[in-house]
Amino acid sequence: MDLYRTMDVYSTDADRKQQFTELFSAHHTKVLAYARRRLPADGADDAVADAFLAAWRNLEHLSGDPLLWLYGMARGAVSNHRRGLDRIARLNERSMALGQRTEAPDHAESVGWRDPFIAAFDQLSEPEREVLRLIAWEGLSTTEGAIVLSCSVAAFKVRLHRARRHLRRFLDADGTSEMVRTDETRQPDLSPRPQSHRPRTDPLTCSTFIRQMMSIAKEIS
Repeated sequence: MDLYRTMDVYSTDADRKQQFTELFSAHHTKVLAYARRRLPADGADDAVADAFLAAWRNLEHLSGDPLLWLYGMARGAVSNHRRGLDRIARLNERSMALGQRTEAPDHAESVGWRDPFIAAFDQLSEPEREVLRLIAWEGLSTTEGAIVLSCSVAAFKVRLHRARRHLRRFLDADGTSEMVRTDETRQPDLSPRPQSHRPRTDPLTCSTFIRQMMSIAKEIS
C-alpha cells in the first residue's frame, strides 16, 4: 500500500501531510516492532500499513502521546489480520476434514519438547496475553497500557492482575514457577528443540521476553 499516494487522494493539505510524515518517521519502527511481535512478518507489514492509513484518516483525532495512539491503531489492524488468519486456518481444517489432503500429517512432527513457560502463556486468553505483552514487550506503564486498550487505568490493572494470577496457576501446574522462585538467576534452556507450530523467529522464545515474563511471574505471591 502506497501511503503517500493515499494521502494525495484524501487530502491536499500540506500541513496535514507534514504532520503525518513526521508522525510516520518518528514512530514507524516501534509500530512495526509491535506488529511483528504479534503476526508473521508479511502480515505485520500489512497491518502496519493499515494502521498508518487509519492514522492518516483520523489524524485530527490524535491526542496525547502519539506512539500510544498509534499502538491503538495497530492493535485494531493486528486483530483484523488475526481474524483473517483464523478464517484461513478454519478453511484448511475443513479441507482436510473433507479428504482434500492426500497425505496424512506426520504425528511425530507435533510431538516434541515445548518450553513450559510458552505452554503456560499460550493457555492465557488473548486479552490476558496482550496486557502482559504491553508491559513486557512494549515496556508500557499501566497508565500507558490503559490508553492503548482504551480502558481505565483501574480496568487495566484488574486485567493485569488476573493475567498474572492465571499465568502463575499455569506455571504451578507443571512446576515451572517453583524453578522461578528457587533460582532467580536461572534462565530457560533456549537451545534448539522441535517446535513445529511456531515460526523460528517467534519473539515469544527470545531470552529477553522470557526474563521479563518470568519477572512478572515472580511478583505473584
